[in-house]
Amino acid sequence: MNQSLIAVDASVTVKWVLDEQFTEQAQALLAGAVRDARQVVGPPHATAEVCNIIYRRRLRTDPAFRITDEEADQALVRFLRLPLTLLSVDDLYHQSFQSPPRGTVTPTQRFTPPSRACEMSQQPRRGRVSLAHT
Repeated sequence: MNQSLIAVDASVTVKWVLDEQFTEQAQALLAGAVRDARQVVGPPHATAEVCNIIYRRRLRTDPAFRITDEEADQALVRFLRLPLTLLSVDDLYHQSFQSPPRGTVTPTQRFTPPSRACEMSQQPRRGRVSLAHT
């Protein structure tokens, strides 16, 4: 199994469940990850963001962008079945309010690198969005 990660945010993830601009590229990314057995990870708030995008698409008045309640439900079901691991760093939100230690510390330096987070994460359940705590 290839240990390299593919990190995505909601703007990519939603393209796996709704037809949007660049959906084909996003689908190709997911297909390649599955083919190459690469782990796909996202931020802990991805579910809330994707649900919000789906909900807002239901409210759109432009027929080119509006989806029905049934299409929204189907999109949510597809999202929840994705091979996606949501990473969560313990105390992430608490740490964001802490003043930085002496010297300059970039946000990247304050948190566990994704490669380390995956080493410590639970294995994702295939075909389901799972939350990995580090």
